[in-house]
Amino acid sequence: MLATKSDFINRKNNTVIFVESLLFLSGICRILEYYQIVVERIPFFDDLFQTDCLNSIFICEVASKDMETKTKSILKNDSSTKVIIIKDELKVNEIEAFVDLGVKGCLQSDLDEVYLVMTVKQVHLGNLFIDYRFTNEIFREYKSYKKIYKQKHTVDLESINTLLTRREYEILKLLAEGCTNNQISERLYISEKTVKNHVSNILAKMQVQDRLNAVIKGGRHNWIKIDAC
Repeated sequence: MLATKSDFINRKNNTVIFVESLLFLSGICRILEYYQIVVERIPFFDDLFQTDCLNSIFICEVASKDMETKTKSILKNDSSTKVIIIKDELKVNEIEAFVDLGVKGCLQSDLDEVYLVMTVKQVHLGNLFIDYRFTNEIFREYKSYKKIYKQKHTVDLESINTLLTRREYEILKLLAEGCTNNQISERLYISEKTVKNHVSNILAKMQVQDRLNAVIKGGRHNWIKIDAC
């Protein structure tokens, strides 16, 4: 399904922090307020759908078992929302699953306050931030996956051609190379506005929240090569 004009109008660009423990939630609020980061505590999850605030930061207690479904729910309602997950315990495969959903930040609740503040600030700007203690393991998995992927000799063109147009597929491959909209515009001799429209259509058709997840999904389904990533 293509993105409509109203989809862009309704984007509020808010950041939502899901915290597993009520005890840690109070402590996180105090830390962020100390660093002069304005955060609004939301007592009930459904209240998030009622707010008219723009570019704001909210925090809400969510049970571990409900984090996946509530992440899907909040992103379905407004795909511009940046979600940060803070859990007592995290595993690499869990982090990967959250990132696939469109989560922008994953932290364990015992993280030091400086990194917590940096994560909230960077995610609010639209960047992806993962607890640094998982970086090495994630990188090892990535290298292992890339090694296996290189052994595949063919790209599954039949599947991707039924999903995307020829132009959209060209742009997906350039996204995998790390190209910006401007660079894609120059490479394909089309306007940057046209590139943005194509990217929006790609995300909608692939059912992902952002460019990173489009590339990840494309690689996992053997639709594109990711050697340049």
